[in-house]
Amino acid sequence: MPHTSHWPTEDESRRLAAELLAELATAPSEIAAAFQVPLTRFLDRRFRYADRQMCEVAVNDALFAVFKSPSRYDPARLEFGAFLRLVAKRKMLNLVAKHLRRPKILSLEFVEEPVAHGNSSLDDSLSWDDPRLTAEESALDPTEAAVLELMRRGVREKAAFAKIPGFAPVPPNELAAEVKRCKDRIKKRLSRAVGGAK
Repeated sequence: MPHTSHWPTEDESRRLAAELLAELATAPSEIAAAFQVPLTRFLDRRFRYADRQMCEVAVNDALFAVFKSPSRYDPARLEFGAFLRLVAKRKMLNLVAKHLRRPKILSLEFVEEPVAHGNSSLDDSLSWDDPRLTAEESALDPTEAAVLELMRRGVREKAAFAKIPGFAPVPPNELAAEVKRCKDRIKKRLSRAVGGAK
């Protein structure tokens, strides 16, 4: 069965769920073909700042978990497509949390403050797990947090920043300047948090 980009109908979802619960050998491949693309698009829209590859991994993990333990699904409580979205969302949140917990090296280039202003006290081996950075990161507003995530991933395309809800009211011709101001605020805050420029 070829993969489809459209959500299955309720009748089709019920049929596939029933086949899964009946442990039909063809159920996993049919469910994957019916739901893999729609689930990936669902996560891609819900987690707009995450890599699409991460969305695909989360969907694969979710489907594998459901195939491994079909009894987790109760048709009386939730429609099958909604259940899969819930599982996929949980898997995605786990991946995002793991990604954010992963130690990352913070380079002097990232904070980008002049050495003359005291930035020489920073250490190239500084990790994102440093409690000072963790505390400062948690204090960022939603727009700043989204910008920081794109910066950490090395994203520079203006279109990616334009998708951040906090920049929605900003006219397109002013977006670049507004993003730069936001980046500068973040860099200063992180630099100060680890003893850099005041």
